[in-house]
Amino acid sequence: MADLLFEVENHIATITLNRPEAYNAFSEEMILNWIQALETVRDDDSIRVVIVKGNGKAFCAGGDIKAMHAGEGFFKSKEDISSTGLARKNSLWKKIQLIPLLLEEIDKPVIAQIHGFAMGAGLDMA
Repeated sequence: MADLLFEVENHIATITLNRPEAYNAFSEEMILNWIQALETVRDDDSIRVVIVKGNGKAFCAGGDIKAMHAGEGFFKSKEDISSTGLARKNSLWKKIQLIPLLLEEIDKPVIAQIHGFAMGAGLDMA
């Protein structure tokens, strides 16, 4: 199952966070696919609006705390392997901040369909 779903229909792009079992907490796959989807929305003139939503009981719990503690996925990139805690935090921050920066670049209406909670970086996305 994909961590993020992206579809375009009738000039409307829908980005769906799809990790309901983890309250749509960010995974490496989700971040990379979200960035790719937002770049498509930004660059495709046939898309007129984008809707961002989450599957399950919550919009987004933010970063995946279990993966952070285990050093999994994008929480353990090549640059993070020997990093101090602060350097690791800064590396993670830069990766996650690409999403709101791309959202800011989109010159189209962006609708956040929020339900349940939006915490941490998930609140930034809302």
